[in-house]
Amino acid sequence: MEIGEWAAEKLLEMKPANAGYYALIGIMYAASKYWSKLAEVRTFMKDSGVRKAPGYAWVDLGTGFSPFLVEDTSNPEVLGVYPLMNGLTKIMKEAGYVPTEDFFPASHASDECSEAWSLNCAVNH
Repeated sequence: MEIGEWAAEKLLEMKPANAGYYALIGIMYAASKYWSKLAEVRTFMKDSGVRKAPGYAWVDLGTGFSPFLVEDTSNPEVLGVYPLMNGLTKIMKEAGYVPTEDFFPASHASDECSEAWSLNCAVNH
């Protein structure tokens, strides 16, 4: 952890407004189960006004690729994507996939984070 924190400090010295660096630091703390440190990173980001751009998934429904965010209902292709995701989820569960909360347990993660890491978040709405 010591080397990771040193590297994080150096990154933030170079570009303190880079939201990606904070995301990496947060992942480092979460992977090590340092939940209080993860909370500090998130609080610092919020207090400093640093915002991470949301991640997109690109889905091809046969008509070209469309970008989607978690719980995005504004895309006109949403009626095709959610049933597709539900089908994939069903196939994965039938194959033995069991979602875990090892990396971002709901009890320690923010609502946004736990939703973003939940397989069923986007497909059950």
